[in-house]
Amino acid sequence: MLKLYKNLKARDYLLGLKDTSDEVAFRQRPPFPEQLTFLLQHFKITKYRLEKDTHLSEKTVNRWHNGKTQPSVESLLRLAKYFQCSVDFLLGRV
Repeated sequence: MLKLYKNLKARDYLLGLKDTSDEVAFRQRPPFPEQLTFLLQHFKITKYRLEKDTHLSEKTVNRWHNGKTQPSVESLLRLAKYFQCSVDFLLGRV
């Protein structure tokens, strides 16, 4: 079975000889403010409408939009339900 793995780096990782695989390439995830802006534009929603519909304060939404703070887990769940998407999508993981 090891003959199938001609790439020595991958084989060493699979055998536990190395801690990390050199072949794993992670894509850069967009920051939360970019995801929030994308969703607002996609659904044609203003920040004001988001604040009113989700019962979030203007200050909170502005801080997220400016990248000064990150949303709490509770807020992420509320936003995911509002935009009908996953929390992973909000965080740019998919």
